[in-house]
Amino acid sequence: MITKEASIKTNCCKKQLFFDSARRGFEYLLAKIMSEESSVILMPGYIGESIREGSGVFDPIRHTKVRYVFYKLNEDLSVNMTDFIEKIKNPDVKAVLLIHYFGFPQTSVCEIVELCKQKGALLIEDCAHTFTSSYFGRRLGEFGDFSFFSIHKIVPTRAGGVLQINNEDYCSLFDSTVENIDSSDLSQFVRTDFEAVSLIRRENYNRYIDALSWDSPYFGMLYPQLPFGIVPLNFPIIIKNYSREKLYYELIDRGVITVSLYYQMITELSKEEFDVSYSISNTILNLPVHQDINAEDICFINEQLKAICCG
Repeated sequence: MITKEASIKTNCCKKQLFFDSARRGFEYLLAKIMSEESSVILMPGYIGESIREGSGVFDPIRHTKVRYVFYKLNEDLSVNMTDFIEKIKNPDVKAVLLIHYFGFPQTSVCEIVELCKQKGALLIEDCAHTFTSSYFGRRLGEFGDFSFFSIHKIVPTRAGGVLQINNEDYCSLFDSTVENIDSSDLSQFVRTDFEAVSLIRRENYNRYIDALSWDSPYFGMLYPQLPFGIVPLNFPIIIKNYSREKLYYELIDRGVITVSLYYQMITELSKEEFDVSYSISNTILNLPVHQDINAEDICFINEQLKAICCG
């Protein structure tokens, strides 16, 4: 029968599930696709945790008891493809986790997609640091078989996460009965103008590039350019010749709240094998670019950095 109005809810509907956090979505996914005891997930070797929040990336691994192997990253947190290609040869690898750190895409994502297809491994994109970044015109989170996003990292909500299912062979995972998200968080998410948010975050990032262009022996930019389509979570800098912890607290005293992602590595990562990751973890500081700050705020932050480091 031809009806006067659309009635099939699955038509033109994204396969997305909403949870109270991205980690809950990731854990739900792991429980569904990594049920075989021999299955291994290949994970990036830069994962942090804190006493208060634990590890959004690794706690789901601990809870589900999924076997894992880490692959190395380069100094800009891009995938070390030599190590990755060697690690994916493991016959037990069933899934690969790819993290787009701070909203910047893993530039080897297309090569990794092909390697996963050849291997028969599922690709999971961790897009917790962005909702709208794109790479060569394709939105992050659409390259892999699955992806997950964190609402509260981008939008002023208490919590919230999204699990997206791209692989049609796994549409059975799309079960709305498992969803658990606060209605006020979901409402804020729906009302958010992400185009406006993206524009402000990009503008603020570029303001930092201009403001911090002075030659300083105390820090360097992790990503000194903002490519088209990238919507950053924050502005990561690497502290040199100065105590990161001291700078962090001195900025707080001057009215500037920052964060260090990830300032403490999970204990499962070997310091000897993943020395590059530990070096970044010990020196990184992430300056805010969110939609509540403006050019005047960034000028103030720059002045405080100069005063602290050069004073």
